Amino acid sequence: MVINLIIDDPKTFQGTEASFRSGIMEEYYSAELKWGRMFSEDEGLLVYAGGSLYPGAEPSKSPLRYLCGPGAYKEGGPSGWWGTPNQPGYQLGVDEYYHNPDFMKNYNEAYRGRPRMKLHAHYTLGDLNVWARFTQGGEYVDQCEFRPLEGGWPQRDIAYGVGYAQGTLTAEYKQDISDAFSVLYRFSYDLTQFESTPWGFSREAAYREDEYNGRIMANWNLNENHKAAFGGEWSHEEFGLDPIGEDQTLNYIMGNRREMPRWGTDMRSLIGEYQWTVNTWLTAFFSARMDDHTFVKQMFSTRGTLVLTPSSEDTIKLMLGRASRTDVAENMKRSDMAGKHNSDYETLDAFEIRYERQHNRNLWLAAGYFIHDQDLVSYSSSLGGTGLVANLKSYGAEGEILYKPSDRLEFSTSQTYTQLDDVSLFKGISSIEETAAYSGRGNNFANWANHETKLRLTWRFEDKWLLSSSAIVYWG
Repeated sequence: MVINLIIDDPKTFQGTEASFRSGIMEEYYSAELKWGRMFSEDEGLLVYAGGSLYPGAEPSKSPLRYLCGPGAYKEGGPSGWWGTPNQPGYQLGVDEYYHNPDFMKNYNEAYRGRPRMKLHAHYTLGDLNVWARFTQGGEYVDQCEFRPLEGGWPQRDIAYGVGYAQGTLTAEYKQDISDAFSVLYRFSYDLTQFESTPWGFSREAAYREDEYNGRIMANWNLNENHKAAFGGEWSHEEFGLDPIGEDQTLNYIMGNRREMPRWGTDMRSLIGEYQWTVNTWLTAFFSARMDDHTFVKQMFSTRGTLVLTPSSEDTIKLMLGRASRTDVAENMKRSDMAGKHNSDYETLDAFEIRYERQHNRNLWLAAGYFIHDQDLVSYSSSLGGTGLVANLKSYGAEGEILYKPSDRLEFSTSQTYTQLDDVSLFKGISSIEETAAYSGRGNNFANWANHETKLRLTWRFEDKWLLSSSAIVYWG
């Protein structure tokens, strides 16, 4: 899968741009404003502000429906009470999974109704770049606003959701040693504050974490056909800090409701990349990364890519790689406190082949096929926590079409298909949450549509005005 990201800076964008968007079915309203200016050849500023109101999709329109039982809200019962087996009129299998939509959160509804927003400022002066960013977001993960106490007696509770706010400050400087050799220095600090309503809690839990990150990368153009980059990265994270503006520091770090202790982690990384232009139609890319984490033994990630261009219209990409990632920090801390000092980490082996064709100036086509082999880290009741639980094998295909009948009109569509192929539970694991295929029920991922269809239409009806519309359909 190829993701096309466009990142602006003061040198790539000057002027003013505003955009407004709205969604139906999954309801939202957003506005964005971007302004950029170069004060001189080497000095410039870019400012961006964006925000959205996100009511989300009503339960009847949601692509994912929750069953809020057993003991879901009983139609016609007292307000705020649950239908339970010892109440008159209770019908097993009918009332048990009935939920009044008035007491359900919408799918992807913004946490506590707070606007999602992003503020960004980027200043450049020669080879120095400094940017500051603030983001706020979050959503309700579970739609059920009412849940029963043990024994089935009624209780009004708050839906499970997570909100966050993050501030980031980054400075980057490029030092040219020679025409062929340069060094890039980067340091960043970010403060992230989380607020959540965990399962069964009657009030929010809030905590803060800080991260300091430093990176040094050298870029070396050996000659016209060979280029290399190598360097290192260091990251230090502090957890359990007192939240700003809140007096609640609750977290269930050991499965209970006590305050999270203050603790930290370090990760040291070595990074290398190499590009070889073999000839006019073949280029090879190789990269490797080694990470050493406080709670994890050494992790390795590698990637190799071949790009073939047999003609000016055709491009073929072959990609093979392994990605490694840790479990979330709280889970690793819990394992360390329980005596397991090297936490499990997840690996994903991936192969992808992709073909792209610029058929003419109006038509662009692409198709791809991928295979994934994943050693999964997740929660399992067999472990009473998280760890390596299963090997998942899956495959998929995708196709894309971009058609531009004129300079002002553009239409694009894509179709992605994903299929679970095989599941093997590791020793001692009897169940996982990602699929029920291990038990012989189906062969799909849980809460995942096999097919995803995207449609997009853009129309520039004036030089400074652009109208766009898009739709995403999950099915299968």
